[in-house]
Parts: sequence; structure tokens; C-alpha cells
Amino acid sequence: MDNIKIIIYGKGKIFQEHVNTIPWDYVIAIIDRNAKKDETFRNIPILNPCKIIDFNYDYVVIYSSKFYEQIREDLRGRYYVPLEKMISWKAFLSSEFQFSNETIDILKKFISIYNIQSV
Repeated sequence: MDNIKIIIYGKGKIFQEHVNTIPWDYVIAIIDRNAKKDETFRNIPILNPCKIIDFNYDYVVIYSSKFYEQIREDLRGRYYVPLEKMISWKAFLSSEFQFSNETIDILKKFISIYNIQSV
């Protein structure tokens, strides 16, 4: 996961339950609808979803199960986040998600070439 830039979406119950399992070195921002002005967590800014367009990131990890699909559609429709950049927290924390940079580059090209919208 070298040099991967992650944005976390959601700071609710699931986030709180798994906060100690998140690889914080890769997190560049936390996005949440209830973000407060100048709020941070571990020196990482917590921002309103509209600020996502200000970042260059590889993935948005959605920390919600109940509203996962709704959040995906919101990110896609309002903020133009590509579906291939959205990942559920379960997939992100699983050991199966840990790929080398070379594998990630190959997967990104494959997704782009074949215009894959979801898996």
C-alpha cells in the first residue's frame, strides 16, 4: 500500500469501532456530513463531503454498512467520485485488499480500459 492516499467517509459507529485498525499513514482526510469547522482527528482534517474535490486521492473508504449504497450514489452523483475509487470498510480492512503498487496500477488500467462500474 505504499504511497496510496485514502479518504475515509464517515466517523460514526463503525469508524469508532475500527479506529485502531485503520492504517493512518495513508489517510489524508476524513469526510463526514456532520464535520465541524476546524475539526481534526489524529491531525487529519475532518471535512464536509463537498471538500472531497479539493483532494488528490486513490480511494474513498466508506465506513458505513447501513448507508453504503446511498453514500456511493451521493459521492458519485454530487461529487463525481468514480465508483472504482470507492471501497467498503470491510474490503479495506481485509488482508485481501493489501496489494503491491504494481498490482494496483494493473488493476487501475484494467478498470479504466473496460469501464468497470462495480464489482
